[in-house]
Amino acid sequence: MQRNFDTVEEFWGHEHIQFASEQANSNSIENFRNCFGNFVGVSSSQIEFSPSGREALELLLKSISSSKHKVLLPAFTCSVVQDAVINAGFIPCHYDLSDPSGIFDWNEIKSLFDSETGVILITHYYGVPIDFQEIIEECRNREIVIIEDCAHTLGGKIRDKMVGTLGDASIFSFNYDKPISLGWGGVSIINNYKYFQFTETHQFRTPAITEEFNLIKDFLVAMDYRRAMIPFVERPNSELPGPITALDKKIFTPKKEVSIGTIQAELGIWSLNKYEQVLKIRNKLAKNLILESNLDGWWTGSNITPAWLKQRIRFDCVKSLELTAKEAQNKGFRIGNFNWPILLAGVDHRKFKNSLNSSTLWLDVPIHQNLDNAKIAEMISILRN
Repeated sequence: MQRNFDTVEEFWGHEHIQFASEQANSNSIENFRNCFGNFVGVSSSQIEFSPSGREALELLLKSISSSKHKVLLPAFTCSVVQDAVINAGFIPCHYDLSDPSGIFDWNEIKSLFDSETGVILITHYYGVPIDFQEIIEECRNREIVIIEDCAHTLGGKIRDKMVGTLGDASIFSFNYDKPISLGWGGVSIINNYKYFQFTETHQFRTPAITEEFNLIKDFLVAMDYRRAMIPFVERPNSELPGPITALDKKIFTPKKEVSIGTIQAELGIWSLNKYEQVLKIRNKLAKNLILESNLDGWWTGSNITPAWLKQRIRFDCVKSLELTAKEAQNKGFRIGNFNWPILLAGVDHRKFKNSLNSSTLWLDVPIHQNLDNAKIAEMISILRN
């Protein structure tokens, strides 16, 4: 049977769970914390684990010691980011992308700063860091907290600095479609304790090893089923544009209070030890896909070292995009407009045209380590046609 190729594929599977379970011990989580800190380049004391990237962001926002109630975030981002902002008691305000997609007009964004702006969120898309150094000094002067959203980007650099280390804080994710997947889980990193005061206790817990073992097995079963269902069936009477499917809403997630466990920690250490090799493959495939297809991909700046998660390809019209996605999925490739086909709630499409472009005219294309040259050539043929 032909293997189906997801947008992102993990580099561990069923055969690794037993090994990780045998390695798991009372030091595993702390060892993973040290390992992750060493990779990113921060002290383990700056790192906290959580059930998800969303939970990590919400906890960070709730701990900010500021009376300013506005958070600036891009109009083009995941809806759970805005949910975290609202749940933390802040008011979301939006800023636009520029053209080409992947860059920002920082002077325009700085013009949005006012006396009520307390936080700005910087989203690093698809493994490509956003160079936001231009606003750091202004944010310092105004005491605006910078939080980097690194859910898509682990190992990328801005000049010689790792993403997640330039802002006052950052978040990462281990969800199913992230650079390293552990089934669930998130990370927060605090680089500047000046702005954070933790007065609220969280309810996160480490699962018992039997519970965690079963949750991880359930996660892999859910992923196997999801991939076996490619091509996806479009949701009838959907309010969402493009090839969005009900299956995307059925991804396994544990209870929201379950944080990183000891088995996940061992899988995380194992994954990080292989990540540099995996990243080289992803970066090479992402670059070759653009060079060989002669298509427009997501913009990368001269000061940027990407850590590609998936490549993005631009189309001229939605109809062409949808037909291409359908053909690709019929051949087993999870190519589609998945991140993210609609703008955030409350965003006026007329005022955020570049963000609207990014949400409607781009396809996510896999460039993971399980693709060989023949599969890349097949995808290129589909995209060019």
